[in-house]
Amino acid sequence: MIQLDSYPGAKLYHFIEHQVNPAIKNLIRNNKQTLRSYQPPPEAPDNLSDDERRALSQIRQNPNIIIKPADKRSKIVIMDRNQYLTEANRQLSNTEHYQPIQSGIQPQTQAQLRNIIQSLYNKKFITAKQRDHLFGPDQPRPRYFYLLPKIHKDPHTWTIPYTDLRPTIPHYDSFNHNLSLP
Repeated sequence: MIQLDSYPGAKLYHFIEHQVNPAIKNLIRNNKQTLRSYQPPPEAPDNLSDDERRALSQIRQNPNIIIKPADKRSKIVIMDRNQYLTEANRQLSNTEHYQPIQSGIQPQTQAQLRNIIQSLYNKKFITAKQRDHLFGPDQPRPRYFYLLPKIHKDPHTWTIPYTDLRPTIPHYDSFNHNLSLP
């Protein structure tokens, strides 16, 4: 059961309740009734048989394959691990797009960005709340390179016999993720 009076603004609401418009009071009363009657949906039944579940577990444990979601169409692709690694090395060896570095540059880049953000705050261009949001996490999630199969592409364009692979480096929860948000 949801404790309706435990949310952060509950005490403040009770304090100023006499000042609240009757239409707002009615809306709050109706919302409370709706929340009290809420029943979470039952868990979905398993769509795999016991044999299928065992087979899936065995496939996941096979060190010679890699399982990735497709780039589009919500499909799963099972690939040969050696071909996947060969393509990853081929792409990362392309010095037109990638440059090897001896160690991560995240700490230095994060410090530089925080200095710029702090400067914007000091000059009153942004508020303290905006500054804190733009600073991002103190312990950001590291970024990892991986490839997603592009099975929607014409097979004649594939670089290896099975599928073309799109390089991906997720940005979520990284040190500058909040800078890219609106």
